[in-house]
Amino acid sequence: MTSSATSDAIPEQVGERPAKKKPEQVEVKDLREDPRYFIDMSVPLSGFDPLALQGTGMTELYLRVALEHSGSAVLLQLYRHCATEREEKKKDPNRDFRLPEARHVSAVACAIAKMWYLGAWYGFSAQVYAVLVEEAGKTAERLAPNEPYMVSPDAYVNGLLWQLTGGHVPGAKPPGFGSWAKRPVPIPPTPTGPYEETI
Repeated sequence: MTSSATSDAIPEQVGERPAKKKPEQVEVKDLREDPRYFIDMSVPLSGFDPLALQGTGMTELYLRVALEHSGSAVLLQLYRHCATEREEKKKDPNRDFRLPEARHVSAVACAIAKMWYLGAWYGFSAQVYAVLVEEAGKTAERLAPNEPYMVSPDAYVNGLLWQLTGGHVPGAKPPGFGSWAKRPVPIPPTPTGPYEETI
């Protein structure tokens, strides 16, 4: 049996993604096609690291829902705001994340955070939704109806709420027989710091 030079060659990576762009270079197309940008935006909104967010398996679905309800131009504004906040945090580690000043962009940030935690889309106030519709109309986009709904059964089960509280998912992941006799698992520290009781 003879070996050929080609058999020793390292195969090319299949489906390798291009390097991420700098935040100021990201365009609507990038945001729509590469969920890594949505993850980058979601880290400061949720307080969870990228691997925890990706581990939910909800990234692509949540990106699609956010685009359908917010419009790509507003989502891009939010992405750029989150990127700026991330750079400011590098300069001053004690700095808290600040929501965008524009009310409609801030409302989108809150809706995305709720979606990550609870697996539901809660919608917007009528005033915010009107501004979002107007913004989307500038790029000929049509927004989904402004109605609250559970994104999917998997979204509920994979909500960050369950990881944060160390709880089980009622109706989906029971804790097991006899678990009530054991002390609850301590709440793990989050990227924003350890949990402290405020009462």
